Amino acid sequence: MLRHALLLSLFSALVLPGCFLFRREPARVVVRPAGYTGGTTVGGTATPQNDIAPREALERIEGHLTPLQYARTGPAVHNANMPQNGLVAYALDADAGQCFVAVAVSPPGTDLNMVVIDPRGAAVAHNVQPDAHPWVELCAATRGRYVVRLQMVRGSGEYYYATYAKRGSQQADIAGLYGD
Repeated sequence: MLRHALLLSLFSALVLPGCFLFRREPARVVVRPAGYTGGTTVGGTATPQNDIAPREALERIEGHLTPLQYARTGPAVHNANMPQNGLVAYALDADAGQCFVAVAVSPPGTDLNMVVIDPRGAAVAHNVQPDAHPWVELCAATRGRYVVRLQMVRGSGEYYYATYAKRGSQQADIAGLYGD
């Protein structure tokens, strides 16, 4: 496990969006240092909007976050064909105190997991619920490069990924969009 954390830490310094495949690892543990208040583990089983297309789901999420003063940090990433058990990592450069919402949406019937790793290699937030729309909310405790890791656990196909940022800690409450 220590070897794996060191490899992820090294990789986080060199990560390029959309280019990393790895085997599945247990991702149920969230490690938070004493006094850390930023990472939130979220999720649930989606019901009302679980049947919408990924692009439409992302548009609804953005429509929800914009009035809360969250702004997308760059273009949304569209991966047209993620294989089952495929894994990809995205860099998230953060300043201390900056809050983020990372979201991903895949087609109905798939299961996409998300784990966020801090600059030291510790998992600080995750969403591994059996659903097609993982999201986490994170307020960075330190400045540095975080890694958002996505894994298609069940099914395969497209997904969209985007991050939104703001100063302050108002909760995004995306779960309400899915009835979670």
